[in-house]
Amino acid sequence: DNLIKSRFDNFAKDGKYYGIDYHVGATVMYYNTEILGQAGVNVDDIITARTNGNGINMNIVKNVYLKLTLNAL
Repeated sequence: DNLIKSRFDNFAKDGKYYGIDYHVGATVMYYNTEILGQAGVNVDDIITARTNGNGINMNIVKNVYLKLTLNAL
């Protein structure tokens, strides 16, 4: 019950876990609201994820990064 689900989701595929996060410290993410808006990301959703106790799923962040990177090419 004390584990953060989104930390484990980074190591899951099709409902099966293939690893475990070794980092137990705080993670900080800075973001550019203008660029995220251009990628169709609602910043309020990020704030909600931060404050509702579920954490931010880094797979979502990775997908946004890939989308922005590919759009820049």
